Amino acid sequence: MASQRALAFTAIGGITAGIAAYYAPAAAEIYRAESAVSASERQLQAAMERARVDEEELEKAKGRWWRSKTSREKNASAYGEVSARRTDAKAALEKARTLFAEVDRECEKARAELDESERETAAAKEALAFAEQAASAHADIIRAAKVEVDRLTKQAEKAMSSLKFPQL
Repeated sequence: MASQRALAFTAIGGITAGIAAYYAPAAAEIYRAESAVSASERQLQAAMERARVDEEELEKAKGRWWRSKTSREKNASAYGEVSARRTDAKAALEKARTLFAEVDRECEKARAELDESERETAAAKEALAFAEQAASAHADIIRAAKVEVDRLTKQAEKAMSSLKFPQL
């Protein structure tokens, strides 16, 4: 009876070893495919997070650009008006020396504000271009990551469907 039990355990051990040897390559392939899918999904999540942050930066850059553009237009208009007053004051310099000095100071202030607005507009335009480029690059990365996830998922499904279970 003890020998029959030992024989049964030996047979079970042999069957278990046979099953393990039969499924080991497929299981390893499934594990590699699942690992690749997980890595691709993590990359996709990271790319989507970077894209979200870049979209926020793009919106901020657009807002800054719009505010600086509006400010520049306002300052350009103010500069034009003050400059016209300056020209009039120069023509009437003998009559209105004091008025000319005041208008000259206003003109210089408006010019300084215009220069600052132009610098801000240039910086905002550069930030906008950079943000648009980054957003475009992230869209390409996300698209490639999705394709890779789909490919690896199909590969894993194919590997799982190719498993053949023995008839017991």
